[in-house]
Amino acid sequence: MSKRSSTTNPSPRSSSKITSFFGFSTPQASQSSDLSQSPVTESDVVTENQPSTSGTQPAVHEASTDTPADIGVFVGDPSSATDGQKYALLKTRQIPVFPGNNWPHETRSGKKRHLNARHFEIHGSWLCYSHEPAGLFCKVCLFFADRDAVRRRNGSTAPVTFINKGCTRYSRLTGSEGYFDAHCNTNYHKDASLVALDFIYAFEHPAKSIDQQLDKQVHQRVAENRKRLKPIVSTIVFAGRMGLPLRGHRDSGSLTVPETVEDIDAECGNLRALLQFRAVSGDEDLKEHLISCKKNATYLGMQSQNEIIGDIGDQIQQTIVKKIKKARFFTVIADETTDVSRKEQMSLCARFVTDGRINEEFLAFVEVKDLTGSGLAEKILSTIRHLGLDPQDLVGQSYDGASAMSGVHSGVQSRVRELFPRAIWMHCASHCLNLVISSSSNVPAITAADGLINKVANHLRRSAKRSEVFKAAVEAVHPETSHTVLPRLSDTRWVERHDAVLVFAELYDSIAMTLEQISQWNDREAASEAICLLAAISRHEFVISLQCLKHVLILTKPVSIKLQAVDLELVGCLKHIRTVCNLLQTWRDGSGSGSFDNEYKDAEEMVGELRIDALPSASRRRRTTTQPTASDPKTHYLHTVYLPFLDYLLQDFNDRFLQHSEKISGLARLLPSSIHDCSLDPDDICDCLEFYGPLLPSSSGVAAEIELWQQKWVHDENAPSTAVEALEHCDPAFFSNVSVLLTVLATLPVTTCSAERSFSVLRLLKTYLRSRMGEERLTGLAMMYVHSDLKIDLDDIINRFSQKNRRLEFQR
Repeated sequence: MSKRSSTTNPSPRSSSKITSFFGFSTPQASQSSDLSQSPVTESDVVTENQPSTSGTQPAVHEASTDTPADIGVFVGDPSSATDGQKYALLKTRQIPVFPGNNWPHETRSGKKRHLNARHFEIHGSWLCYSHEPAGLFCKVCLFFADRDAVRRRNGSTAPVTFINKGCTRYSRLTGSEGYFDAHCNTNYHKDASLVALDFIYAFEHPAKSIDQQLDKQVHQRVAENRKRLKPIVSTIVFAGRMGLPLRGHRDSGSLTVPETVEDIDAECGNLRALLQFRAVSGDEDLKEHLISCKKNATYLGMQSQNEIIGDIGDQIQQTIVKKIKKARFFTVIADETTDVSRKEQMSLCARFVTDGRINEEFLAFVEVKDLTGSGLAEKILSTIRHLGLDPQDLVGQSYDGASAMSGVHSGVQSRVRELFPRAIWMHCASHCLNLVISSSSNVPAITAADGLINKVANHLRRSAKRSEVFKAAVEAVHPETSHTVLPRLSDTRWVERHDAVLVFAELYDSIAMTLEQISQWNDREAASEAICLLAAISRHEFVISLQCLKHVLILTKPVSIKLQAVDLELVGCLKHIRTVCNLLQTWRDGSGSGSFDNEYKDAEEMVGELRIDALPSASRRRRTTTQPTASDPKTHYLHTVYLPFLDYLLQDFNDRFLQHSEKISGLARLLPSSIHDCSLDPDDICDCLEFYGPLLPSSSGVAAEIELWQQKWVHDENAPSTAVEALEHCDPAFFSNVSVLLTVLATLPVTTCSAERSFSVLRLLKTYLRSRMGEERLTGLAMMYVHSDLKIDLDDIINRFSQKNRRLEFQR
């Protein structure tokens, strides 16, 4: 029984609010009495002022209402009924009285089928009789039914029985196929019943708005639909954050709820399997949705998935864009690669400073077809604008050294700077370091050593049998090591290039032992290749080159790792590079009597019992003006391998990182540690102030502000050495211009590592089996996986999803 209704229903079918008041028919109710009997007597007739024989007294509200009229008065114009008349009709069970107890009837198969009082006792909450026009009407639907829903249900505008046409077919009122059950089970009658309940409650509580009460059932329906959709959205979020593919071999059509976990369909895909698991594990909202939803409103299909994934990706993007707008200045980091479907994908990331922290955030994957500098630049700028960012606040760009990106005339960086001149380009420092290491290929012995290391690694990794032999040799000679696989020289993973050389040097004796074993196999191809490789790595020149590489890469590996940190600033990057260069120069200056002696000694120990090649005779050695004639092998390798190797490294470090130093020289002078070491001369940053002048809030007083900034730090021995640390001590109220310049310095990019890392996500998400994935779905899944720490507002996702027309209502 609803607490909002005082009407008593004599039927035992009170399982819900609607059925208790408006008496929806069920098979049990239809069979509860034989309504084909003869008409009842006057003693069985119940009116609003006379108790029924069953003891049920219809409730009459004591409030002032209009006297109930014959409902036929309102059939032509339901809106003419006052609220009081509607209320009185709804609250009163009217059992009609006929002169002489002559109830209307219909003859069927020679028998008279009468209308009788029992019909009104059971269905009186909605059923009433009209004398003019004669027939049975539904007072609920007459006043509150949605006429459009009625018209759609009946397929025409013809009069509808019980609403604008009285029912006079008394021979088929009851039963499983009777008119009563058919009418009560229509959706428009159920919806009208809910509206009627709200109307009664609003009428009995006049302090509340009637419009608000009438609208309540819509809100309830929307809330119920949102509860059903939320498990689907949250499951997609879970799968996206875990990097799980959603679709399966069969993932279309309706989804059944299994009896147990063992009955879950494993071929329907992860999303559907997870939803089945949730339903069978107690998620009643989802279970009800899967059981009762129509096939065209499951919201599990491919299109619905793509739209939900796109909405999630848009929400994450907008969250990041809000952070960038809060920071104001940002730099763009971009790189491109080819995915598994042979499409060129560009990864777009942004670097910015908020809340005293440097952030590098992935924004999107963008398919590019025009790979020219102008085409790539246009794609980058259009994507930035599409995200809602202002390119005027772009202060930096970071790409690799490809000509299409770095070209000074038609590259991306030059095209962008033509439009936004303060967006200075920084060549990725990690790429620069990798190119510096690779420049050692100008030394023939180092080039040969690199190639031989890669050949040996490929040879030992080519089959499981060779790998097992190598693993056994490592465990026998170096049981303490964790390296049981020989890494290859990687062109893109910079740290792995270091590891390949260092691991090779560490496991040199195990490698030689493995090649010696393979050389004795009956497999001619493997044995002959192993013999050649063993002879090559046993040569003195290779061992010396390996030691030179090892010595340098031990020094550069920590720098390579540090350069990939998000919070590293350009000033810190150049500081690490200068440290490496200074140490290399020290080795170069003292190589004749110091460091090379140790390397040569290590090479001899590495060779051990292996035969060392004798040097070619002086008469057969090529003489050059740059290489003096050597009287012993040590001096020979000093001048042909070690010194040229260091010279090339020092020269390349200077050439590749000099531009970085020049571009930030003015901004770097504002760092407190730089002011403490050397007083700040305004002329040193004159060009910097002119370049960034349009970004400064008050360029007229910048000279006095910088002088005050210098006085703050000139005597402070603990002055900050980074821009982020300096910003913590820079109050914008006093140092508005300095704050902007320090923010720009911290925002300038160092590497493209964030974009490179996103390619790993691309390979994880877009595989051979998922090669037809579209851009919107790819970006949405990537956003969920990369930004798994960001909180996703499920209600907002449902709001976005409901912007299009849906079969279920999700939003008012």
